[in-house]
Amino acid sequence: HIDIQLCISGKEQIGWKPREKCTTPNGAYNPEKDVQLYNDQPDTFFSLTDGQFAIFFPEDVHAPMIGDAEIKKLVVKVKI
Repeated sequence: HIDIQLCISGKEQIGWKPREKCTTPNGAYNPEKDVQLYNDQPDTFFSLTDGQFAIFFPEDVHAPMIGDAEIKKLVVKVKI
């Protein structure tokens, strides 16, 4: 899936790392939730604020909602 994540309100901190650099999976892939967790640390961090969005492809490992800020967001999964 491709994930499109839109920040409706608040400020969201997100971590990112290319999948090929992730070496320590944390559990098995969950096809129902389309999620694979890793213990690796992100290479890059960025923020989304009101009206901003990010697009993540299957080769992008992302860690959303870092921190304790209150946010509203919309996540759309596009099957490819």
